[in-house]
Amino acid sequence: MKTLPLLCFLAILGFAACTSSRPAPVTAPATPPVVTEYTETLWDFFQTNNHQVVAGNKNFMQPGSVISGADFMIDSVRFTAGLVDFDGDGRFNEVGDDRIFLTVYKNRRVRFNNGYGTPIAPISVHDNVLQVDGRFFRVNAAAENGKRLSLQPIAAPAPDADILKMETGIPEDIEMENHLGQKVRLHDLIDGQHRIYLAFWSLPTIPMEFEKYPARHLLEAQRLYADSVRIVTIQFTGLDDPSQYKINADLYLRMIGQPWVSLRCADFGLFNRLHQDMSYNQGILTDKKGKYREMYLNWRDMAENYPYLR
Repeated sequence: MKTLPLLCFLAILGFAACTSSRPAPVTAPATPPVVTEYTETLWDFFQTNNHQVVAGNKNFMQPGSVISGADFMIDSVRFTAGLVDFDGDGRFNEVGDDRIFLTVYKNRRVRFNNGYGTPIAPISVHDNVLQVDGRFFRVNAAAENGKRLSLQPIAAPAPDADILKMETGIPEDIEMENHLGQKVRLHDLIDGQHRIYLAFWSLPTIPMEFEKYPARHLLEAQRLYADSVRIVTIQFTGLDDPSQYKINADLYLRMIGQPWVSLRCADFGLFNRLHQDMSYNQGILTDKKGKYREMYLNWRDMAENYPYLR
């Protein structure tokens, strides 16, 4: 009878020995995060204006400057970005001397106007990050010869990153006043049935007859496209003085008395955020959802070159 406990004890020891001699399970190494990089070949078919080239002024492009860009499609985000040999020395990625630009998808008209215009920023010693609406893309590589640009989607930029921002459509938070002093939310003008043409203007500082003002082209666009396009004129009033309204009273009253939405804006930052430039009698054409499609589209072009909008 005394041998039974001894046999049980030995059996338990044997089980423990067998158990402890089994190899420990191997833990698979963690899968490294996937770093997706998007690289595009750049080309230089971009249009700009001659007044954005000022020889010897480091705030403007130089006679030898070249713009190279490409159209990016990353997930559901679309935009056009590229490099500017800003100092015109044949290299495109020099810190502080050259620039990276960002604009709406397939835009070919870029405007670099010393502090406003197409979003542009110097190549930085820190991360250059492009912010398109709420998405972020780090510039991983910018070719010295301006032929390639590599971007990586990121969740958020580093604290010291230099961020270049762009909005691809009419912002939801912008309000302006009409000429009766009533607040109008721009995003509320989107109805899903019409494209929107945002037409920017300012009162001239010299007397101007309405028939000689570029508004004659805007009237033609209104006549041609009333069924498909909603025209919204936005007057910049931040630099106005009473004399302009006195010498151009007829022009002013006729501009705000047309069958289009007529708004005004005195805030330079707000106006520049929406317009991206400060040259008047031009505008932005959106699609029916309020997304930007044509930038810096002057009133004459709008009237004469877009018959497909009828």
